[in-house]
Amino acid sequence: HRSIASSSQPFLTTKHQVVNDSLFLTMTGPTSAPPAPTAPEFVALILAATSGASLYPLSSPSRPKHLLPVAGIPLLVRQLHVLAECAFSECIVALAHDDEYTAEALKEVVDGIDVQQNGSFLFKESLHVTLHRLPEDCSGSMQALRNIEEGSVISSPSSHIVVLPGDLVLTDKTVLEQLANTHRQGNMDNTMGMTTQPAASKTACTMLLTDVGEEDENGIPLKESSKAKKNGLSRDEDQIEYIALCSDDTAITNAPRVIWKQSKLDVEEDEDMVGSTPKLVLPKPRLRGGVTRVRTNWHDVHVYILSPWVRRQLAVARPSLVSIQADLIP
Repeated sequence: HRSIASSSQPFLTTKHQVVNDSLFLTMTGPTSAPPAPTAPEFVALILAATSGASLYPLSSPSRPKHLLPVAGIPLLVRQLHVLAECAFSECIVALAHDDEYTAEALKEVVDGIDVQQNGSFLFKESLHVTLHRLPEDCSGSMQALRNIEEGSVISSPSSHIVVLPGDLVLTDKTVLEQLANTHRQGNMDNTMGMTTQPAASKTACTMLLTDVGEEDENGIPLKESSKAKKNGLSRDEDQIEYIALCSDDTAITNAPRVIWKQSKLDVEEDEDMVGSTPKLVLPKPRLRGGVTRVRTNWHDVHVYILSPWVRRQLAVARPSLVSIQADLIP
């Protein structure tokens, strides 16, 4: 797995091959014939099946969190705008089985869209959007992906899936383009470009991390409680994770590998009630050289790009997997 972190000052930058100066590969046929249709390199999947109980009373069953406005524009609409700017041609929005509000809300705030009976519509004349209702017993991101795969909702099995949470705030295309370029670089074949087959050196999943660490005036890192007292952005204990990243100069991409990720509560649990010091146990097979750093101020924002072989081998072939975050990463 690869990761790229983004903040007001990017945690890292990526070196990548520019492909037609665009987010997507463009393939053309001979000049004597029209270009052959190609599968989209990336397909977006927006997970918008929960109402967002933690945001109550702002959110409710009749106003799920992906419809909450930021500067007057619903979060979902903001995401669609950014996807269109990134030249995405296909997007699936996964909704709850009883969602009767999203389609109507989109009609109210987006001029000119015509939501068809099957839940599809064209956004900004280029982005084909499908509103897909998940079954009632679908309770996790991997289960949602499995349901979509089994229903052949995504047009091509060779596309890489960009998974986005419905409550993600996107203001421009910069972060998604960096993430896509990092994932593309990790899957680049020296002779044929992007590959859809698994290999030991290929990237299975590229994830987005943000650096939420803050310091006081003396340069000392602030605890979450201190951030809250300063009216800053703070996390609850169950939202904090220990994340280990390994930078390897011999890798095909300069983005660090995610080699370990575990909840802070699990790591620091004192089962014997003796006040013992928490111990971090990193799997030795994942330590393949390079420098490994373990920190708690990296935050997983649940944005992932999954390679096609992950879709086939894990999402469909392993029904026991429920959550991308809990069961797949790292």
